[in-house]
Amino acid sequence: WDPVFPPGALWDALNMVYADESDNPEVMRGTTRLGVTDMGGAVTGMFDHDSGTKLIASCADGKIYQYTGTDWAAESGAAASGNDTTATTRWNAEGFYGATSTADLTVLCNGIDAPAKYDNTDVTALGGSPPSTGNFPTEFMGRLALAEGDLVTFSAPNDCEQWTVAAGAKRIQVARGKDGPIVGMRNHGGVLLVFKRNSTYRIRPTQTFTSADVAQVSANIGLVSARTLADAGSEGAENLSWASSQGLEMIQATDTSVGWAVRNITRWPKNVMSFRNKAQMDVAWSDFNIDRRELYFHYPTGSNTIPKEGIIGNFARPRKLPRWTRMDKANLTAGVVYRSSGTEFVQYADVST
Repeated sequence: WDPVFPPGALWDALNMVYADESDNPEVMRGTTRLGVTDMGGAVTGMFDHDSGTKLIASCADGKIYQYTGTDWAAESGAAASGNDTTATTRWNAEGFYGATSTADLTVLCNGIDAPAKYDNTDVTALGGSPPSTGNFPTEFMGRLALAEGDLVTFSAPNDCEQWTVAAGAKRIQVARGKDGPIVGMRNHGGVLLVFKRNSTYRIRPTQTFTSADVAQVSANIGLVSARTLADAGSEGAENLSWASSQGLEMIQATDTSVGWAVRNITRWPKNVMSFRNKAQMDVAWSDFNIDRRELYFHYPTGSNTIPKEGIIGNFARPRKLPRWTRMDKANLTAGVVYRSSGTEFVQYADVST
């Protein structure tokens, strides 16, 4: 028995996955292309609008697209085109209710253009005076949160189209002047986790929205890409994983005063990931397939500015470390687990499809 190479381990598992708790890897299933029309460049985000109502995508040509059920088509609306075309710009989205529109909206942000909203018909500017380059939209305590610099702004209760203090909006500064701007947020376990590049914080449930509600979770582990935030775990989605400068991390509840602890989960695939382009990790992304208990993580390598490799973590075995395999399908720039009619579909896109 070799302690460096434990029983059941494999030297390499390319384009292989594990089925449930089985110890026998199997070949990955094939894929089916959605539609026949290429979008206008690299896909910079994919989102499930209103729980399976519509699949939408952002693109490096500055446009927002929708899947009609048979093909991809450019969306309509004043904010559906003319957006930033920088190849490395990535979009983030969150569903929330807009009282002005009286509709369930998907709020779309990239940190450069003004926040936008999609109402299942058009993409238009998000109203109510939101932060001009607000990003990382996240629901928390019945409000929508947007980050800009080191300031988190919360909308009025139950209305993502009201952002003034007079209308009931709130603001919290997070570690002002320390470790740069906020690079991601996630509502997990009843708290709002706020990430900077090399540190992590939490905002507890509050009615006061002051600095006293902020606590540091980690002083040296942060986030390299908001698109890598994914709820994952052997029970379905009880933990939160993300990519830091050191690899993939996972946060778990503890009995400490802060309530959370961070641990690295990529000890075994560390050597495989050593070729990642650390200067371009802001384009990395992850998704978690709850049905299969699989975490997909895609990242750029060498001098590449788009993801070129991916690894898959299988969390199906309770109370055990994940099992890792890798895939060599290159140029996957975005993905989403799309839920339709009670079925989950793993959708991903590359430089045009």
